[in-house]
Amino acid sequence: MSIIYNEFKNLCDNVIIDEKIGQLSLEGYYEFFGLKHKGSMTLSMINTLLTEKMQGIEVDSQDKGISKKQLDFLIEELILRHICFAEEIDPYWCIITTFRMHLNNKHQYMLPIETSNEKWIIAIKYSKYYIEINERDIEKRLFSISNDVILSKKHVDRANSIIKIRDIGCDLVIDDEVEISNFEEGIKNLESMIEQIGGLKVIFETFNRIHHRYSKRFHRYLLGVNVSYDPSKIQPQLPVGFLLNLSLKHVSKTPKVTDKSEAISVTRKIMDYATSLITAKYDLQVYSMFENMFINGDNIIDKFQNIALYDSLYSIPQCGMPSFFEIMTSLICNISKDKQAEIEQAIGLSICDYIAICKSIVSLSKGNCPVFFTANQLIQHAKISPEQVSKALCILSWSDPINSQYTTPDNYSDIDFWKKPLIHLADERYLLINKSWCIGSFYEAIAVQSRSIDKPKQSSFDNQIGKALEQTAKSMLTSHNISYRCGKYTDPSDKSNGECDIIIESATAIVIIEIKKKVFTHKAKSGIDINIFIDLLDSVIAAIVQASKVELILLKQGFIELDSNGIVSRIDYNGRVIEKIALTHLEYGGFQDRMIIRNLFNTLRSTSLGTNSTNQSDINKFKVLEKKRLQWVSQLAEIQKITDRDIESMLFSNWFLSIFHLYELVIRANSNDEFYASLKQTKYVTFSTLDFYTEIEQVIKSKDID
Repeated sequence: MSIIYNEFKNLCDNVIIDEKIGQLSLEGYYEFFGLKHKGSMTLSMINTLLTEKMQGIEVDSQDKGISKKQLDFLIEELILRHICFAEEIDPYWCIITTFRMHLNNKHQYMLPIETSNEKWIIAIKYSKYYIEINERDIEKRLFSISNDVILSKKHVDRANSIIKIRDIGCDLVIDDEVEISNFEEGIKNLESMIEQIGGLKVIFETFNRIHHRYSKRFHRYLLGVNVSYDPSKIQPQLPVGFLLNLSLKHVSKTPKVTDKSEAISVTRKIMDYATSLITAKYDLQVYSMFENMFINGDNIIDKFQNIALYDSLYSIPQCGMPSFFEIMTSLICNISKDKQAEIEQAIGLSICDYIAICKSIVSLSKGNCPVFFTANQLIQHAKISPEQVSKALCILSWSDPINSQYTTPDNYSDIDFWKKPLIHLADERYLLINKSWCIGSFYEAIAVQSRSIDKPKQSSFDNQIGKALEQTAKSMLTSHNISYRCGKYTDPSDKSNGECDIIIESATAIVIIEIKKKVFTHKAKSGIDINIFIDLLDSVIAAIVQASKVELILLKQGFIELDSNGIVSRIDYNGRVIEKIALTHLEYGGFQDRMIIRNLFNTLRSTSLGTNSTNQSDINKFKVLEKKRLQWVSQLAEIQKITDRDIESMLFSNWFLSIFHLYELVIRANSNDEFYASLKQTKYVTFSTLDFYTEIEQVIKSKDID
């Protein structure tokens, strides 16, 4: 039991109010509280007094108190204890929700909850008066907890999930946070059930469960956050990523259950237990579209950890067709000829043959269904020599155990399936489980081989891919009649030199794109906060600072001149909208959502970057990031001074996209103006799904766009 929970209950129990308050008239309220009136009396005046008394616990800084998040934790604890242990919730629920309704949002902190604190005693006293005066139907209020408050339905579902996993030895433990006892044993029990029917059965059933979320437009499952205006309609989601990765450990095991009806029963149980285990342990699901709209320096670490873990446990990395092979081919073909030769020597076949074999494997699959095939079938289909096919299959397929170290759901670093797309089965067949999920590993498989032969850092595979990314983006634009400028420039304010990756002009906008090759690491995907911020800010801040430098030249000078291999071109500002895009190689999941990026930059305006880590490398990285942050804050102030724009519109001019996102915008355009129209369709629109593709899908549906 948490200390705060005990203190709060004791406070509520010990604070006694005058029982006659419930029988008083409006005039009696004025007399009871010592309010003066000049003829007219209103209940609103009484409530204003009560609210002011409750707000006495608020303070303006963390030094003076504790975060208001403690109230949310109290709400959660009350509901969990009420449902899981049948503990009394009345009158504590009414009091705490009354606080949540009337405390001032301007203050993020409150006095510590202590039974000896006079201001807390007064606040609880007057909240009780408020309830007696305004909420006399206590029973009705109590039984609305599953529908009434956004946070409540979420906690009710979590409590019910805990009850479901009690029969596999897990239960609720609350100290200063919510924990699940014997969670590791619960995972082992789940694995035991998976072993009974075989990992493949569970994998196929998992994809069956999300079949309705497959988008033919994007060739992928839309696994963004499932939100609603009505939280009561949200149900605990199937943790797709967790279940698939856990099941991969058991794909080669012979099922113990052969009876069809029993297998169906076990499968249902697996789905139910997986959902309940993850819901009970992590509490990651978002129930309201407003939950991620209010991110600040106080909650950003928790929010970002939740986003990273949600992506890892509830979603899966995906790539669509045909974008993947177009981008993969462009990336590999744009690295140096020497590096290509090194790779070909290492893998024993040409890059062209490798890509052709990959395409052939994917084409064997009808729709997004799993495909089983033999080496001979592939040879006949690809029309490439058996020797070449054999070498490719060796690179592309797993024969060893997959994800063998994966025992803790949130440890993404123990997942290794991403390295290869195929499974080599005991009967000499090969399996491609799902195109959308596995296709990205055709790139990763050759990348792993390439990294193994890297020597000097400057000529490494990843370094060259970073450079190739720029050319890939440019080729993509050109193929759709979208013109761009790029090149070196001189900043007239300080005579410093810079280089702009891509500028796209439309009639009404100038889009500045800066490219960064930084990827979202497995440590970050595991929810490790320091890695989340290093990976994220390394990509975003540096790019936006570079783009903002170009923006300032345009604003101050009215134009910028770019020198591309001796050819100088001039771009005139002409009062157009300026958009700035940080473009990455691979995707960052929910962190590339429009609202999340807006909230990140809003937080960076006033929150300095630092770390408690003792690792000197981490300390140095944060020093660099803080320097970049201060530079951006200075740029923002300067831009605002010149343009007199409001901060909100300025923040929404920052974008964070991947090369795959860019592809989806580009293929829907055939000119610079159409590209900008494609880009801005989600600029100010959000469905709070934290998924680029789901957001675009919703916009298209709402506008009935083909």
